[in-house]
Amino acid sequence: MRLGELVRLLEECPYPVQAVAARANIDPATIKRLLVESALDVDLDTIQKAVAAVRYLNYTSH
Repeated sequence: MRLGELVRLLEECPYPVQAVAARANIDPATIKRLLVESALDVDLDTIQKAVAAVRYLNYTSH
């Protein structure tokens, strides 16, 4: 899982960052840091949780 893929998914996601963070059970500030700074200090597990949350939300919205 690349950080770029997560950023792209988040940018395309119709849900607010708070919804993704709640679904992934992570701090919304972490996701915002990824979008703004492409923060490299975020661990892979957190990135994978966020990606899974975005995919889930996108899937259930159809």
